[in-house]
Amino acid sequence: MKKILIITFMLIFVLTKVTAQESKLNLGGGLGLTSVDAIGGLALSIESNYLFKISEKFKLGPSISLLHYFGGLDNLIDETNNTSTFLPAAMAFRYELTKKSILGFDFGYSIGIGDTEGASYFRPMYGYNISERAVLQLTYSIMGQENGDLVSNLSLGVMFKM
Repeated sequence: MKKILIITFMLIFVLTKVTAQESKLNLGGGLGLTSVDAIGGLALSIESNYLFKISEKFKLGPSISLLHYFGGLDNLIDETNNTSTFLPAAMAFRYELTKKSILGFDFGYSIGIGDTEGASYFRPMYGYNISERAVLQLTYSIMGQENGDLVSNLSLGVMFKM
């Protein structure tokens, strides 16, 4: 409950402080590799964020993602279904290094779907503008669960500016 209140407070703070600023909706997705042996294999992510322009180079806003970790080779050999799905809700921070490159991070809480336990969520990212409306992103998602397990994912994807 405490985590939901913190995320709600962050969203209200951002939306009330920057309502007069320029904002942009971004949608994207990517494929990645996970470090978790129990899950293993590939990860698929879909993301949406709504960024408010705070200054000429700095943007900030809410972000929501869907991360699905597919089972690795163990799933094929043992015929098991070790998959996990998370729904991260976070604040997204972006800084424009140059006209072509962006540095940023997302910070929040990732809700576990199904039998998956929720986790704190941190995702640093680097983006490169490949066109006026598309950004190639390299991200590293880290989720720390309350039981001490860490789930991480290195992902490459594309974000589209709406």
